[in-house]
Amino acid sequence: MPDLWGFKKIDKSDLQGTPHGLLKEQADFFDKKTDDYLYARLKNRKLPSAVDDKYYFATNFDIVAPQLDGYSYTLLTIYSMPESDFPVAISNNSTKKEEWEIEDYDHTCNNEKEFVEVIKEILQSQETMSIIRNLYSKSSY
Repeated sequence: MPDLWGFKKIDKSDLQGTPHGLLKEQADFFDKKTDDYLYARLKNRKLPSAVDDKYYFATNFDIVAPQLDGYSYTLLTIYSMPESDFPVAISNNSTKKEEWEIEDYDHTCNNEKEFVEVIKEILQSQETMSIIRNLYSKSSY
């Protein structure tokens, strides 16, 4: 029987424009910029109950400092449905809240353009830069 699937082998280029694909790209950029003293990690989890009856899945974007006994800081969390790209909700700095807590989120994005704008705002914020600088300085002594 012939292959009836409507796609060929999936690779990284197929992920362009998706929230998780965009986060993975930013993680790759981050890893290169910090010379392996820090790295970014995406950590997925199924939520025990829906957030606003529409988000059943969460992904943390963590900054990890291996030299600090593997310390990690959750920079942001995105909430989504596993089988769709948008909408997504974004929560900033989730480690300030109880671990794995389903909390109110700070942003909602309905398309790629809105998502990129919010992620850019978070990644370029003074608070994010301060966190990165501190983790890097404590890791590279």
